[in-house]
Amino acid sequence: MTDPDIAAVRELPPGLPEPTDESVARTWHAMTRKQAAPAPRRRRWVPAAAALLVAGVAAGGITLLPERDLGPAIEVGVAPSPSASGVTPSRPSPSLPSKAGGGAIPTGAPASLGPSTPIDVAAAIDTLMTAVADSPAQTVQPGQFLYTRMTGVTSVHGLVDQEPGQMVRDDTELWFAPEGMTAKAITRNGVDLPPDGAPESPPEKPSIWQPTPAWLAGLPTDPTALRAELLAGMGENQKRSADSLLAKEIGELLVSSEPLLTGDVRVALLKMIKRWSGLSARETVVDDRKVWGLRRTEQGRFDEILFDPATGLAVGRASGEGGKVSYQVLWTHKLVRQVGER
Repeated sequence: MTDPDIAAVRELPPGLPEPTDESVARTWHAMTRKQAAPAPRRRRWVPAAAALLVAGVAAGGITLLPERDLGPAIEVGVAPSPSASGVTPSRPSPSLPSKAGGGAIPTGAPASLGPSTPIDVAAAIDTLMTAVADSPAQTVQPGQFLYTRMTGVTSVHGLVDQEPGQMVRDDTELWFAPEGMTAKAITRNGVDLPPDGAPESPPEKPSIWQPTPAWLAGLPTDPTALRAELLAGMGENQKRSADSLLAKEIGELLVSSEPLLTGDVRVALLKMIKRWSGLSARETVVDDRKVWGLRRTEQGRFDEILFDPATGLAVGRASGEGGKVSYQVLWTHKLVRQVGER
């Protein structure tokens, strides 16, 4: 990479704030535009090089858009949460190299969504729990993969030939191996992005970072015990509270694993969320679809899980700073027999 803005990041001092979803995405777009080399391993399907570089980018100021101007957005992801020692744990995942000729950069027309309206948190969660209580869990058969499609928009601020601050549509497809939920293949905007050799064997100790179908099926249905089990897989973090970590990492977990959760676990998850501090709720519209967002805010930054109020199921996530959403994504899932099947 020769871009002076990216190169300058390497000279920034340590101890900067944890990168935001938007700053990682902006760096990722810059990297793919420059046709960067494959990145080393990192969490599930997030580009590691972008996560490392963005520690500096995040400190340099970003453009966030008001909620009324945003559509669903592709969640490019964030770096793993650092431990108390400051060392970022490694998680198996594919790399996202750019192929010659590009094609991964979104270039569609700007997108928008309807306005957001605050709603009562407790009442919303109670409604979701009632709706989701009897929801079934899907069962993964030997040899199957979990296919996730994430459609939405992403910020193109200063990175492609669009007006600054516009949100442009993006489309990512992932095929997860169930043992550890590592992405075996990724397609972004029609371009195949090969992984860098995810582990073939199940993780020795499944966790929120490397779930397996058996671990997901056996999660506690008591909200206190569920919280403890999820936190046990993350370690300590000096920058974020336990609630803040959970809000972010649960969103990551649901990207790959939501269909495998039982109704009882989904209810326990909502009961646990109901106990979080800094919690708010909103109703919004994404591509003419009404969703409810449960948002957890800390130090001005928030992570949000989006739910279908009719079914109670988690259908997406969002994040941002202050009162402005920087990213928003909706997903769909399907069990398939082979990578590439949709």
